Amino acid sequence: MMATSNSNGKKVTPALRISQLDALELNKALEQLVWSQFTRCFHGFKPGLLARFEPEVKAFLWLFLWRFTIYSKNATVGQAILNIQYKNDLSQKQNYQTLSKQQKLWYLICTVGGRWLEERCYDLFSNRPLESFQKTKYFINLTVGLLKLCELLNFLIFLRKGKFANLTERILGIRSVFCQLQSVRQIGFEYMNRELLWHGFAEFLIFLLPLINIHKLKLKLSSWSLAVAGCSSYTSDCGLL
Repeated sequence: MMATSNSNGKKVTPALRISQLDALELNKALEQLVWSQFTRCFHGFKPGLLARFEPEVKAFLWLFLWRFTIYSKNATVGQAILNIQYKNDLSQKQNYQTLSKQQKLWYLICTVGGRWLEERCYDLFSNRPLESFQKTKYFINLTVGLLKLCELLNFLIFLRKGKFANLTERILGIRSVFCQLQSVRQIGFEYMNRELLWHGFAEFLIFLLPLINIHKLKLKLSSWSLAVAGCSSYTSDCGLL
């Protein structure tokens, strides 16, 4: 993996595939957490209060997140956790270049605006005549299908080359890189070894327990306990005598 130098003279390396995918999953988890916490604020209000304006409210929340992540830090929350940030891959310079304002604004339009349009597209054309609405619906479904196909092709290319985890990054020319030079990762197998030993022991017990006669074992234990109790009572009686 090639390393390049940023404007401060420090080396940066392209982010690993697994790190980029983990960042996307962290972003999705954060958005779900923010939305769930926000909706809890309206539990005491009339049911369905947010349903009418849900796309707009979500767009406002994602706009707020974009302002304090991509716009100010060139990285999403998930990327910041994993020490990743976006790099302007369209720049011809070899050193690190932050995203331009145009790239940040287009990122906002493609993500926040795209989600809002996806949720509101049918409502925007529902007032049209039925025949016109059916044609518009067909065109929308065709467009969504083509976008999903492009996302699939982009993901396959990403798995091959390790660049541009989603279609928005490829269109805007923004690439994920590590903020600092990454050292060689030391992988420990202590936890895995313990898990393997425990699972092996559990499987051995599962195989062994059916072979044990529980009823006969109970009888032996009860007879042994009665014998011990009889000996103890006998010794106590002898002591009293």
